[in-house]
Amino acid sequence: MKKLIKFLKGVKKRMAQLNLSPAWDIYYMQVKTLFANDPEVNVIYDRDNQKLKLYVDNAEKAEALNKLMPAEKTWGNVTMNITVYPSNTSKTLTDVKMTYVEQFEAAFKGNQNFNFVKTINLLYNNPMTFVVFAPKIAQYYTDNMGDWNGFRSELYSDLAKEVFRELPGVYYCTDKVADNLTAWF
Repeated sequence: MKKLIKFLKGVKKRMAQLNLSPAWDIYYMQVKTLFANDPEVNVIYDRDNQKLKLYVDNAEKAEALNKLMPAEKTWGNVTMNITVYPSNTSKTLTDVKMTYVEQFEAAFKGNQNFNFVKTINLLYNNPMTFVVFAPKIAQYYTDNMGDWNGFRSELYSDLAKEVFRELPGVYYCTDKVADNLTAWF
């Protein structure tokens, strides 16, 4: 009984310290975690003005990320503006035509959590693009109630689903799933 009382006091103390992260902070952490191993991408969050800025050292990568990232993300009455800046060039972002494969290859070039991207034409000539990540777990701080220490664990493919805008015919998966896909097609 003494152990139970001690445990409950610990829970009460922990609950008093709990400060849940809002959705926009979690989104920032997801973007930051997705590009954490990419030395060419620097993610900055201006909490006061609700702006997420991605400074990218590679102009081609900046162009691709500009096409893949949503311009804004909304949660109820809170809107976060998202901007991609090519940091080491005077070049401004243009509207260059790129396929999904080219966009994802450019966006994740040098990122060790990304493996490859492949487009398969299946039913009625509808292309399906599979963005394939390494089967690794990403862990980031969210201060939510899903984990005692405030961390969230997700696959990198799940992070990409949350971070990028919805693209028709684009699917995010891990390497092991992709092995099964190529066996089928």
